[in-house]
Amino acid sequence: MARTTETDTAAVGHEIRLGDLALTAFDQAPVGVAVTRGPGHRLVYANAVYQEIFGPRPLGKPFLATFGDLAQSGYALLLDRVMNTGESAFLPDAPMTADYPGGGPRERYFSVSLSSVSLEDGESGVLVLVSEVTDRVNAEQRDLAFQRYASLVRAGAVVEWSASATDGTVQLSRGWEEITGQKPEEYLGYGWLDAVAPDDRPALVLAWSQAVDQVPDLFEHTFRVRQRDGTYRHFYARAVPVRKGGVVVEWTGFCADIEQQWREQRRRDLLARASAATSEATRIDNMFDALAHAIVPELADTCTFYLVPDSALRTARAPFVVERVAVVQRSHLPAPPPHRKDRFSPDSLFVHAVRERRPLHKTSLPEEIPSDFLPADTVRWLRETRVNSFVVLPLVVEGAVAAVLTATVCGDREPISQDDVDLLTDILDHVRPAVDIAAEFQRTQRVALALQRSLLSQPPTVPGMPVVGRYQPSPSAAEVGGDWYDAFTVDDSVMLAIGDVAGHDLSAAIAMSQLRNMLRAFAVDRPEKPQEALRRLDSAVEKSGEYRGT
Repeated sequence: MARTTETDTAAVGHEIRLGDLALTAFDQAPVGVAVTRGPGHRLVYANAVYQEIFGPRPLGKPFLATFGDLAQSGYALLLDRVMNTGESAFLPDAPMTADYPGGGPRERYFSVSLSSVSLEDGESGVLVLVSEVTDRVNAEQRDLAFQRYASLVRAGAVVEWSASATDGTVQLSRGWEEITGQKPEEYLGYGWLDAVAPDDRPALVLAWSQAVDQVPDLFEHTFRVRQRDGTYRHFYARAVPVRKGGVVVEWTGFCADIEQQWREQRRRDLLARASAATSEATRIDNMFDALAHAIVPELADTCTFYLVPDSALRTARAPFVVERVAVVQRSHLPAPPPHRKDRFSPDSLFVHAVRERRPLHKTSLPEEIPSDFLPADTVRWLRETRVNSFVVLPLVVEGAVAAVLTATVCGDREPISQDDVDLLTDILDHVRPAVDIAAEFQRTQRVALALQRSLLSQPPTVPGMPVVGRYQPSPSAAEVGGDWYDAFTVDDSVMLAIGDVAGHDLSAAIAMSQLRNMLRAFAVDRPEKPQEALRRLDSAVEKSGEYRGT
């Protein structure tokens, strides 16, 4: 039977099954066999050979608590990958430094196989098979084994490292040089920080120094690392303190490339923020302002939205006029030019991108920005912010360009990449239906408001009696509706009327104009009896049945 320690808290091997197979079937296996359960990789089974290799390990505890001495090997990351993807992993001749029974910590070599399994209760787990190959590796050139393992490390972008318990300086790393190009004399101590993205260094240094001082059970941090080719990728660092006799003697950990996972999570987060921005705003300018705040600073240092009027592209050689409705920039940048209508040359890159309905993506130095790309004061502002890249994205709604997004990155920040452009395009595609609804809503507002104002007559000129009328639509509603007033003269009298038709839409505005005209007709017919004009209007409304809520 599989041996257990007195601290076991989980069910022993014979109580756990892999489908119809009891784990006790592995008790006499000639290789080490272990089974972990769930996302924390709690050890639920270890046969006799496995425990002879690594010593008794308590069941029921997470991997990092049970195998803290193996954390530097990247084992935890491999367990995550196998369980989450279902793909098996095999490490031939992999070196491991662990606390072995009777020998203390030392390096030995193993061939390790990991496979995803389903336990009898449906929970996922990992089956681990371990075979020691130390003697063979020693006989077949130890250097060759290191080269093989280094290749595996590079393929998975996993870096092992250990650091001083007193000041946190890195004392050993395997895999860092292959990824960053830094040699040991460059990365040891705190030299490895030179390969960390400048914007990420302060937070990383603070988090690591606090971990060294406070010694938590687990240190985790995500930051960007400069590759050999100069590009940056996101890495996830995980480390644990190594204790002997209750005293921390060093830190050991690993770094893993998580760029793809980070990009996928960022995409989900930005699309969620974009959806929230469009769902909470009804005005198109407020919607674009919320979208710009979602984009800055995650994807860009500045973001601007322009509204394109229906008539902007009708004449090929005429100036192209758009309205700048939203501008957002990072707090450390100078204030942008105020909102206004901007005029572009028909030959400018901006107009060309809009006419072609295709993204325009440029990586350039400030002095290379064409003078006619944007208005002169905006170009000066971009040069002042040391822009290094920009993108122009037309937003096409029902076959026409309704708006244009521009985004820039400035200074020493990484330029806008093609992946960033694709993500911005996805964001616009994601919010297009909401933008279409808001744009149609505002088009209806403009038409109704224009109609309503045209139907509200100018007050008459009456000697000795100034008459003034003012109409102010509600900014929080649909801006139009059935509110109305009228003033006119009949013989020597001045007639004043104020009315309201329930509703805030084009129908209410039309009903208002009809009622106003009827009231004026009734009042002119019998100017000596205003109350009779109101009675006749009320009767007409009641009999028609068309004007509810008057």
